Amino acid sequence: MTPERAKAYLDKISERGMNPGLERMKTLMSLTGHPEKKFKSIHLTGTNGKGSTSAMLESVLRSSGIRTGLYTSPHILDLTERIGIAGRPISWRSLAAWIGKIREIAGRMEKDLTYFETVTAAAFCAFAQERVELAVVEVGLGGRFDATNVLPAPIIAVITNISLEHTQYLGKSLRSIAWEKAHIVKKGSVCVTGASGAAFPPIRAACRRAGARIYAVKRSSSKTWEKFRPALRGDFQRANLALALKTLEVLRKKGWDIPRKAVSDGLKDVRWPGRFQTEKFKGRTVLMDGAHNPGAMKALTAALRGASFSKRPCLLAFNALNDKNIAEMAGDLMKNLAVKRVLIPRLASSRSSDPEETRRIFLRARPDLATDTYASVKDLWTGLGKMNIPRTDWILASGSFHMVGETLRALR
Repeated sequence: MTPERAKAYLDKISERGMNPGLERMKTLMSLTGHPEKKFKSIHLTGTNGKGSTSAMLESVLRSSGIRTGLYTSPHILDLTERIGIAGRPISWRSLAAWIGKIREIAGRMEKDLTYFETVTAAAFCAFAQERVELAVVEVGLGGRFDATNVLPAPIIAVITNISLEHTQYLGKSLRSIAWEKAHIVKKGSVCVTGASGAAFPPIRAACRRAGARIYAVKRSSSKTWEKFRPALRGDFQRANLALALKTLEVLRKKGWDIPRKAVSDGLKDVRWPGRFQTEKFKGRTVLMDGAHNPGAMKALTAALRGASFSKRPCLLAFNALNDKNIAEMAGDLMKNLAVKRVLIPRLASSRSSDPEETRRIFLRARPDLATDTYASVKDLWTGLGKMNIPRTDWILASGSFHMVGETLRALR
């Protein structure tokens, strides 16, 4: 299968949406020779911080001389970003070949495979073929029925934090969501978690059932932060750093050679696009962040309090997917930033919130707020290019990783 045909095929099957359950993936892994059993793994779930924590871990492990795999979602610009091998994204040629093989091997079951199941299977096949020693694998949604949960017992199950999200799939309470996510903990694993409050007891209970030791981690102290200084910006990264450091400590206890210098070097070299990322537009600061739920937005606005430009007038380029709590995110932004105008595009996703509905939500928070809607993110930036933006203003693009990715394309 050529890259062009693979892209067209994936676009087509993305219309199938989600179909929770592990039976299809289990069958697919059997048909492909159980690639998921040919590498060790660190499995991550949680509401926010999974991507940043995964990136920190992979960078340090690679600096330690370990042949790594990295599987994350969603991507910002290109699907190949989701599958990393030894620090490099998979090539479209290789990914397309695996997509073609999986489609052929699946046979009659192919018509039922989802987009995420197909891409996950391709990632695991690539990791096995490339002789990955240790893969850092991020859950797509939840844990119990996520396609990645066909992995055998991970060395470490990392659960970052828990807040309300995807309640139509995971339940409407912190306890039920934590229960779903805690299913990545298996017999033989160790659990490292930043979850607290009502979310912690279900995770602790899952660890007891599996006979897995649990480490409850708080955010890194200022002293620890200053010592390691990870390249990822934003005060919210302190919680992710603490999880990464505890995970690395557990790996050392299990016999993995991770030198102290590799930890420092890996954290200084780590890259993770779309989180507190800055660009320039007409000489003005543009901050892009994929905060896509209330918890992530609170972390973003808290981190912005320490930014030199955050008290200046803000042009907010914002929209989110239609299953998100936009009202709570909008309220947090209005409360903490000097927002003078909101620019609301339709995102290039079938799940995009309608710009007019998002506009009404912001106007309920502040009736006199200046708002504009656009047919696309590209149109938004074309419109901004025609505006006379005062030198004191800055621009925040947030609400979704779609917003960040499309903004990067428009700017470049």
